[in-house]
Amino acid sequence: MSILTQNEAFTQSQAIALQLIKSAPNALFCTFSSQKIPYKRTGQGVARDTPADDLYTADDIWAMEAIPHGQGQHIGLVQQAPILQNGSYLVCLDVDMKRSDGPTHQSIKAMAKDVKSKGMLTEVSVSGKGRHIFVWANALPTIDQILPKYKLGNGQEVEVFGLPNSAGKSVLLSGNALVGSLGEPVDLYQLLTDWGITAQHAVNAPTPPTAATPPPMTQYPATSPSDDFQRALEALHHISPDCDYDQWIELGQALHTAFGDQGRSAWANWSAAGSKFKGDADIEAHWKSFHQNKGVGIGTLFKYAKDNGWTPQTKQSQRLSAVEDFANIIKQGLPSEPSTGSPDEPFAIESPAWPERQLSIGTLKPIRYLIKGFWAHSFMVLAGQPGIGKTTAVISLCLVMSGISNCELTATRKRKTIIVTEDSDQVERTLTGYCRHYGIKAQDINDWFVIIDARRSAVQDLLLLATNVIAHTVGNIRPLLVLDTANSTMDIDNENDNSEVGAFIAALKQTIYIQLDTPMCIITHTNKTISKSDSDATARGASAFTGDATLTGVLFEDETKTRYMRLVKTRYQPNFREIKFTSEVFADAVMDEDHQMQEQMVLLVTPSMSSEDERKQAASTRKDEKQEQKILDACDEVCSYIQSIINNHPEGVIMRRGAGRPSIPKEFNQMHQLEWSTVYQAVPRADQGHSRRAVGAAIFQRFAKDHQGLGWVKLF
Repeated sequence: MSILTQNEAFTQSQAIALQLIKSAPNALFCTFSSQKIPYKRTGQGVARDTPADDLYTADDIWAMEAIPHGQGQHIGLVQQAPILQNGSYLVCLDVDMKRSDGPTHQSIKAMAKDVKSKGMLTEVSVSGKGRHIFVWANALPTIDQILPKYKLGNGQEVEVFGLPNSAGKSVLLSGNALVGSLGEPVDLYQLLTDWGITAQHAVNAPTPPTAATPPPMTQYPATSPSDDFQRALEALHHISPDCDYDQWIELGQALHTAFGDQGRSAWANWSAAGSKFKGDADIEAHWKSFHQNKGVGIGTLFKYAKDNGWTPQTKQSQRLSAVEDFANIIKQGLPSEPSTGSPDEPFAIESPAWPERQLSIGTLKPIRYLIKGFWAHSFMVLAGQPGIGKTTAVISLCLVMSGISNCELTATRKRKTIIVTEDSDQVERTLTGYCRHYGIKAQDINDWFVIIDARRSAVQDLLLLATNVIAHTVGNIRPLLVLDTANSTMDIDNENDNSEVGAFIAALKQTIYIQLDTPMCIITHTNKTISKSDSDATARGASAFTGDATLTGVLFEDETKTRYMRLVKTRYQPNFREIKFTSEVFADAVMDEDHQMQEQMVLLVTPSMSSEDERKQAASTRKDEKQEQKILDACDEVCSYIQSIINNHPEGVIMRRGAGRPSIPKEFNQMHQLEWSTVYQAVPRADQGHSRRAVGAAIFQRFAKDHQGLGWVKLF
């Protein structure tokens, strides 16, 4: 994939937007930052209730010469709500191949062939690993059968955006390899069937869990579109259905904008409780008159509800509630783990009360090490600069914990690792590299590693990872749970807000770490202004990131780009506080989806013991060696210069040795007098305190080695 300049990226993105506008002049647009975050006119974030006048219209797109400053370089098509025109929906089919681990599926090939033959409007996504196909879909009865997403196996899928039941999303427009145009409306369900996509999805659809499956912890609801709907219902019932007509219409429009047909039943049921209700026919007539882009969003409903005394549950109260209720979830989710009353048991499942520790005063308890002498069973926060290689470093340590790594570090007990990561492809590629180049069996990796795709989640969602922890407990040994990174897993509005960050950290610590006795590692970034070599750096953002941690560490590098991990805050005395990572880069060849050979570089690391003293001593030695080399280079350069002077003066060259300025011997009167100032001017680095003595010795050793006295010396 070629790298475009900002102007080129904008021009291409604008081209596809203008193509869409030709057929959909009522379409609305946003912009996208380089981090793929959508922006409206007034700032970050586009939602169902974003007012139309805060988005970009067709006229705005035509007039644009560049993306507004700070809003990136790409335009996005806003499809949080359907774009309906002449009885048809503007639909984007997003063909996603970025997680594919096999050849292109036949249904996608059939789609590509048909799309090309019909000249449909298509582009290659920004990642270069997907396609966007834009069509008008007829509002036929079969449209309700179209799913938001079709899974085709091998990491390949097709998402459908723009229909009433689609996930609300703004589609990032690339304009890459742009071809075709928006043609006549199609029967989209029939097309998906003809291509074989619906049938393949049915093959890959997950089967319902059997009785033997560990019960999922769904007693505490996850944040989802249905949560938004329940919140809207709660707010709606704080408003009288006998409100004035204009307000009644606005509430209906708000529900229509936010929830489509699902909102109709809510509006009808609420209205039926009022004395002004005229029946379903009246509801239906008004509902048909509503349009998605009238600028009335769900925020209007919430405002009226607040005016009538509704107090919405805040994220903070939700998180606190999650922490308070989670003990019951663990109790229900772990019926097979009765309390034994043993002093070694970390908590008692049956009782909702906090467990009381059985004391054994007079007996020292051993440190429960994950890596012997270094990393203890803990609630850890590991910080490092973006791009320094935090993920690969942690993977190498998890290999030690699994017992399948061949290095000097060892684990006290073998345990699994669950990695919730923002880049599953990188983790899988790295683990594959260890198998290919270090002789580790693939089955061993599969047995001891669990990879989960990260998504920004509310506390309730993150706490559901307890189900995964329980399922992957081997021999009563809990797996290490790694959140990579905090930013990609925690839905935090402001990472500098101690109250908001603290609610997340406290919830995770109190439930998964304490109640489930599960070691955790949260990976986060240090401030970008801090040097990568700072061994005392801390996590970026609120101090709450590290305040509740029982162990903190930092990943940094020295001037040779060697990486180190240093334990900063500990509640135990480790045998050593630093480890060093030795890196190797391997080149592997793979076949891409077009059957072309592709070279991939894999970075693998091996951890070993280190210490601050050892690191500083090595740095001091390198500094001395570097200084010595500079002196040698200065000597060589000066000698080369003097040799050139001798070559250009056949009458001979003399130079003063030692202090003072004795008279020149008569036999030297006709010779060229070389002054030290001339030498220093020609070779400036020779005129430095640490170089002068060595440079003088080198000159006379080479050009006057038989002359031991002071004064003027002839150079040969």
